[in-house]
Amino acid sequence: MIMTTLMLLSYGISVRKSSQTIIIETKYDVEGNPSKQTQKIAVCNLTGVVCDSHVYMTNPARILLLSHCVPIVLMDHHRVIGITHPFHSHGTVHTRREQFTAFSNKRGIILAKGFVEGPLRTKANLLLSYAKNRRSTSPELYEHLQKAAHDIRSIAAQVSEIDGGLYELRNQLMGIEGQGTHLYYQAICKILDPIFNFEGRKKHPPTDPINAALSYGYVILSSRSLIQTVATGLDPYGGYLHVDRSGRPSLAIDLAEEFRLPVVDRAVFDLATSGKFNLLDDFEVDRGNYLLTKSGKQKLFRRLDERFASRLAFDDKHFRLDQIMLLQARKVIHFLLGKNSTYIPFHYSW
Repeated sequence: MIMTTLMLLSYGISVRKSSQTIIIETKYDVEGNPSKQTQKIAVCNLTGVVCDSHVYMTNPARILLLSHCVPIVLMDHHRVIGITHPFHSHGTVHTRREQFTAFSNKRGIILAKGFVEGPLRTKANLLLSYAKNRRSTSPELYEHLQKAAHDIRSIAAQVSEIDGGLYELRNQLMGIEGQGTHLYYQAICKILDPIFNFEGRKKHPPTDPINAALSYGYVILSSRSLIQTVATGLDPYGGYLHVDRSGRPSLAIDLAEEFRLPVVDRAVFDLATSGKFNLLDDFEVDRGNYLLTKSGKQKLFRRLDERFASRLAFDDKHFRLDQIMLLQARKVIHFLLGKNSTYIPFHYSW
């Protein structure tokens, strides 16, 4: 049985229940043409539901989901605005107590370091993957990507060397992460067509199509990470790397860091380098800020779904990437409870 997170982000969607099944009715196809379709999913096969504010869901459907401990994440205009979760969570009070206690001891430091080191190693691996495909066609670009990957690996190696309390280490870790990320985006700029005008990560507001796509993809990823975090019984707001802020699910963001590249970055860059993103149809400009159109969202969402569903070897078995997200959240718990001696961050190898 494959557990899945249901993503309902298009217009014209309504959700109702029938016995132990969720019925999803859509008024339009993926191209936006009128086409009524119905999908049935057994509630026991769901790990979570992410829906936009314009999706209509009946109260009986909500009650069915919550009675089976399926959290519902509500999004509005590219941001997560809330999560509905049942009182009878899967986790225990003991897990949460250990989670917050760990912030003041060595366990919190180990987790924070892992959330930086794993993604940095994935950045280097992705650049090496892009370099491999350009060795014969563009030797100069091949050398540039190889060097950037090597430099990022050297920066990642610094993570284990720093020492101190978590409050002090946070700034150092974010500084190390920033160095590696800067090199990563500098290298990515070399492989993208100049028509995208991508000069590095710019979050608020996105001033080019690539940043618009990355920002939307990261929201989707964060919503899934939020679901996986809550589903395991962890408190999504008690993180270790990202600074605590009212309404900010820091731990869900921490865990999402390990999956940004294999899910979102790979999806966005593949669409861009393969010519599947169309600047006129898939993006719009509002006062200098780029936004994805309905067509652009649909293309990105389909590609993200493919990335989530991709399978790879993990702990001597093969799992989907979205399943590995859940397994990593459980590894955090096992480490917090002393079942594992350390936390091994996830890093993706192509």
